Amino acid sequence: MNTRLRKLVVGAIFGLPALAQATDVTGTVGQIEVNAFGSAGSFRVYTSTVNNMCGFTFTETVINTTDPNYSVVVATILAAKASGNTVVFSSTQNSDGSCHLYYIKVQ
Repeated sequence: MNTRLRKLVVGAIFGLPALAQATDVTGTVGQIEVNAFGSAGSFRVYTSTVNNMCGFTFTETVINTTDPNYSVVVATILAAKASGNTVVFSSTQNSDGSCHLYYIKVQ
């Protein structure tokens, strides 16, 4: 069974999130935006060196206040920005088209 067909079968059984593929990009934290209202897209991170988050032309990835470990992730990103460290961002594309951060690694 080819890979695409497997993904479609898994997606049909477990729902569309199973089709989402993570994209890893490596760069430094550039700009940070904070949305003071609501939880969707509350914290946006732009990289200084990468313009293809989620495998597309996104220059940013988001994390929401309702996401697990929100405070830890935000603190880690702020520390990486302050220190200028390189970060690996793993993101997936949401159904609304936004790029959602789900894992980071500071190098």
